[in-house]
Amino acid sequence: MSVLEREVLAKGRRALICYGTNHVRRDGDIIPWIEHVTGRRTYVIVAGTHPRLASAPRRIVVPAAGTWLASADTNDFRYLPGECGEKFGQIFDALLYLGQVGVVTQSLANPAIFLDPEYWAELQRRKTIKESDVNLDEFRLQQSVKWQARPPEQC
Repeated sequence: MSVLEREVLAKGRRALICYGTNHVRRDGDIIPWIEHVTGRRTYVIVAGTHPRLASAPRRIVVPAAGTWLASADTNDFRYLPGECGEKFGQIFDALLYLGQVGVVTQSLANPAIFLDPEYWAELQRRKTIKESDVNLDEFRLQQSVKWQARPPEQC
């Protein structure tokens, strides 16, 4: 966030920021901080899919305000860390529709990066700070290019 503060906010600039979904939730850490510092409301777009968008073209941005999307339960989305009863429009402003489950892929880091001792040490350091139970040895063996969609929860 120091780059964001130094290069964008301190200079009164605007920016397109790409962060993970949990970081850009309205109830998360980054968006409330940016809005506090700037006194302005941010516009948050997250990537994902929803069954109601099956006939929509891929890679379009669908605004939530004034549409069914605003009241849609975030648990009905895939690729979002949604929760039962949480309304999309309360957390995000728009959805970048990627396509339906099964056609969306992702690019993974080149596995060779894990052979870099400095990179590996940094991952270990962050794991310790966050007290994470992630098994880094298993993590670096992941090879799937399919974007793993979480199954819907029973609300």
